[in-house]
Amino acid sequence: MKRLSERQKRLVEYYCGECEGNVYRAAQMAGYSEQYARGRAYAVLRLPLVQEYIKELTEETRSKNVATVAEIKAFWSMVMNDPTARMSDRLKASEYLAKCEGEFTRNNW
Repeated sequence: MKRLSERQKRLVEYYCGECEGNVYRAAQMAGYSEQYARGRAYAVLRLPLVQEYIKELTEETRSKNVATVAEIKAFWSMVMNDPTARMSDRLKASEYLAKCEGEFTRNNW
């Protein structure tokens, strides 16, 4: 089974990471020549193995960075109960928490 080269891996890691989707910059940082980065780096991104690696890195990053519903509710609760927070922020947090719990449906009012 064919595998990605180290340079292809670096390209994808830079592309998904600090280069934030800038394939030209990612290719240069991965060690490709400027000419290759300008003309052929997009072709590397279209390779099936590269696409799989991009998907893997994206899912990994998403799972690390996206808050769960429980974390969001805990944050809203923390803001709502913080006496040093502005009252408008506390009220908005309580509103979001109530909406999340389904408290603003017709049957509840």
